[in-house]
Amino acid sequence: MDFVETNVLGSVNLLNNFKGIWKDIFKGKRFYHISTDEVYGSLGKDGLFTEETSYDPRSPYSASKASSDHFV
Repeated sequence: MDFVETNVLGSVNLLNNFKGIWKDIFKGKRFYHISTDEVYGSLGKDGLFTEETSYDPRSPYSASKASSDHFV
């Protein structure tokens, strides 16, 4: 639950609050979201991930980060 509350609900709350004040206070500013390479699972034989690599989270932490990424 800690991962869900922090990574999923926390991200959604930040997004909703930013959306509500963006036009008035942050016009022209960006919302930066930081994820983790763990959302892609284990490195394959190539030893790298690319922008085309599919998500493959393998732990509750990486699943919560992948969920957060999708909300963003």
